Amino acid sequence: MPVMNGLDAARQISSIAPNTAILMFTMHESGQLLQAAKAVGVKEVISKSDGTADHLLACLRGMGAAAD
Repeated sequence: MPVMNGLDAARQISSIAPNTAILMFTMHESGQLLQAAKAVGVKEVISKSDGTADHLLACLRGMGAAAD
Protein backbone atom coordinates (compact mmCIF):
# COMPACT_ATOMS: atom_id res chain seq x y z
CA MET A 1 0.00 0.00 0.00
CA PRO A 2 1.69 3.20 -1.12
CA VAL A 3 0.20 5.66 1.41
CA MET A 4 0.05 3.69 4.66
CA ASN A 5 0.62 0.19 5.98
CA GLY A 6 -2.09 -2.28 6.95
CA LEU A 7 -1.94 -1.48 10.66
CA ASP A 8 -2.39 2.23 9.97
CA ALA A 9 -5.31 1.46 7.63
CA ALA A 10 -6.94 -0.81 10.23
CA ARG A 11 -6.51 1.86 12.89
CA GLN A 12 -8.24 4.46 10.70
CA ILE A 13 -11.03 2.09 9.67
CA SER A 14 -11.66 1.14 13.31
CA SER A 15 -11.84 4.78 14.37
CA ILE A 16 -14.26 5.71 11.57
CA ALA A 17 -16.39 2.54 11.59
CA PRO A 18 -15.78 0.64 14.84
CA ASN A 19 -18.21 -2.18 14.00
CA THR A 20 -16.38 -3.10 10.79
CA ALA A 21 -14.86 -6.59 10.79
CA ILE A 22 -11.28 -6.26 9.54
CA LEU A 23 -9.28 -9.14 8.09
CA MET A 24 -5.54 -8.61 7.47
CA PHE A 25 -3.93 -10.50 4.60
CA THR A 26 -0.12 -10.34 4.97
CA MET A 27 3.21 -11.85 3.95
CA HIS A 28 4.77 -10.91 7.29
CA GLU A 29 3.09 -13.10 9.88
CA SER A 30 4.59 -12.95 13.37
CA GLY A 31 3.38 -12.96 16.93
CA GLN A 32 4.25 -9.28 17.24
CA LEU A 33 2.24 -8.37 14.13
CA LEU A 34 -0.71 -10.47 15.31
CA GLN A 35 -0.71 -8.71 18.68
CA ALA A 36 -0.44 -5.24 17.08
CA ALA A 37 -3.20 -6.09 14.58
CA LYS A 38 -5.58 -7.26 17.31
CA ALA A 39 -4.84 -4.07 19.27
CA VAL A 40 -6.03 -1.86 16.39
CA GLY A 41 -9.21 -3.86 15.73
CA VAL A 42 -8.18 -6.56 13.26
CA LYS A 43 -10.31 -9.67 13.84
CA GLU A 44 -8.16 -12.17 11.91
CA VAL A 45 -4.70 -12.21 10.33
CA ILE A 46 -4.06 -14.51 7.38
CA SER A 47 -0.64 -15.36 5.96
CA LYS A 48 -0.33 -15.34 2.19
CA SER A 49 2.08 -18.27 2.43
CA ASP A 50 0.06 -20.96 4.24
CA GLY A 51 -3.12 -22.82 3.11
CA THR A 52 -4.58 -19.46 2.20
CA ALA A 53 -7.88 -20.43 0.55
CA ASP A 54 -8.96 -22.78 3.34
CA HIS A 55 -7.78 -20.43 6.05
CA LEU A 56 -9.51 -17.44 4.42
CA LEU A 57 -12.84 -19.28 4.20
CA ALA A 58 -12.60 -20.49 7.80
CA CYS A 59 -11.80 -16.97 9.04
CA LEU A 60 -14.65 -15.42 7.10
CA ARG A 61 -17.05 -18.03 8.44
CA GLY A 62 -15.79 -17.36 11.97
CA MET A 63 -16.19 -13.61 11.58
CA GLY A 64 -19.74 -14.10 10.29
CA ALA A 65 -20.63 -16.31 13.24
CA ALA A 66 -19.21 -13.73 15.67
CA ALA A 67 -21.44 -11.05 14.13
CA ASP A 68 -24.62 -13.08 14.70
